[in-house]
Amino acid sequence: MSYDATRRGAVISVDSTGKIDKILSEVQPDAAIATTTDITSKLTGKLKTGDSVSAEQITKIAETLSKLGERTAPVNMLRDALYRLEEHCINFSDDCKGDRYFNSFDKVVNLIVELQAEISETAANEARAEEAKTMRTLTPTEREKYNLK
Repeated sequence: MSYDATRRGAVISVDSTGKIDKILSEVQPDAAIATTTDITSKLTGKLKTGDSVSAEQITKIAETLSKLGERTAPVNMLRDALYRLEEHCINFSDDCKGDRYFNSFDKVVNLIVELQAEISETAANEARAEEAKTMRTLTPTEREKYNLK
């Protein structure tokens, strides 16, 4: 089987009675969002209702769709790590019996949460530094006008 990056693959295991035993499917491909954004950006002006679509409206739709596809590095790492963990458990089920699977799951999630906390703290520090820089450039009149101390 072969398919491009806009499609999502799945593996389904069926038991001898025809009942689905296991399912492993890929996460939503980022390429699908990019393709949708590309199609949207190429829209031309007429809808079925006769209304027109402005270039500005098309651009806003495209921007909104691209925002949906944005993922932080920790989110991507979480998606990939949990997918690989599940893939491992499908292929080596003995390794994932009892608490081993959930302990591994918790460990992955906790590490990503810690990483995100560090990223958030760094962003907050950068925002505070930028705020202090901006405050230094304001005149006393501007500070009073905006009720800033």
